[in-house]
Amino acid sequence: MNGGPGCSSLDGLFTELGSLHVTDDGKKLFNNPYAWNRVANVIFLETPAGVGFSYADNENNVTDDDTVSLENYKALLHFFEKFPQFKKNELYLTGESYGGIYVPTLSVRILDGPANINFKGFAIGNGYLDVDMLANSIVFFNYFHGLIGPQLWKNLTKYCCGGKASQETCNFVGNYSQDCTSEGLDVSYDPTCLDSSNIRKWINQPLVRKAIHIPSHVQNWDVCRSE
Repeated sequence: MNGGPGCSSLDGLFTELGSLHVTDDGKKLFNNPYAWNRVANVIFLETPAGVGFSYADNENNVTDDDTVSLENYKALLHFFEKFPQFKKNELYLTGESYGGIYVPTLSVRILDGPANINFKGFAIGNGYLDVDMLANSIVFFNYFHGLIGPQLWKNLTKYCCGGKASQETCNFVGNYSQDCTSEGLDVSYDPTCLDSSNIRKWINQPLVRKAIHIPSHVQNWDVCRSE
């Protein structure tokens, strides 16, 4: 499961661990030699409803964490009902970003639920668990891995940490000091962000939508949705 919240797991399929990736020009697919399905059966779950090509019949669909975990659990049960040959397989849940919420809450549903699912564990990459702690620790990580130079680190320590760099004194995410903010903004590299326009171009083609059975009333695919 990808995170966001509100980001499509198809992005993970086509840019990370899926069997097929999209060329930079968005015109065709190519095989990913590092795909996870070489060693396992992988389900990419679009969650919550409204993300990617997924949709809800109710326009006022609720997407709080508890409701989303229940809907994810129902989706998993429906999968095993439709494909019972996989039910005895070992199940591992994986996620990134807000998957740090999706994955543990779904795991609890599985462990507490009546269904006999062969659940073995979960893995989370760069999980969104505590936004302040995560944002602050990333700056330390970048410095100690050589991604932030000594002069920038000195300025960050001065303006964001009161002169002493520690988890207790530094506040990189909620600091209202203009000096701290300006130092934090002036660290971008090229490219400044991920570009998923190639996936968007390929997957929203009418022939592709038809091939993967997307109803005509469903919105175009995008990486993330905030509605």
